[in-house]
Amino acid sequence: MAKRPRKIKPTDQASAIERALGGAAPSLAEEIAAAGGLRHFSGDEHIEWVEANCWRDVKGQGWRPLVYSDWQKTELRGMLELRPDGTLRYRTFMFNWPRRCGKSEGAGLYDLHRTHD
Repeated sequence: MAKRPRKIKPTDQASAIERALGGAAPSLAEEIAAAGGLRHFSGDEHIEWVEANCWRDVKGQGWRPLVYSDWQKTELRGMLELRPDGTLRYRTFMFNWPRRCGKSEGAGLYDLHRTHD
């Protein structure tokens, strides 16, 4: 009976990275902090960024700029409301939208904006 391949543990991966770098590998949190941290942005800033930088392939029409619907803009403005100190008013969002309304796409665009602004 053939032996199963050994599973690679996260600690093995980390030690391999440390050996390759010649020291301890920085954690993701350390990398984000070194880059100045992630900035929070209002719903209007997010909508403006997405509509200026993101495109989608519309079947039969080619690539078109991504444009949020009015109801999506209203939801985003509420979810991404900022306090006067610049932090988000809400730490958790709950999408209660029906199927095929862009929940996954919206979450992906949010992450894309946070990491590429």
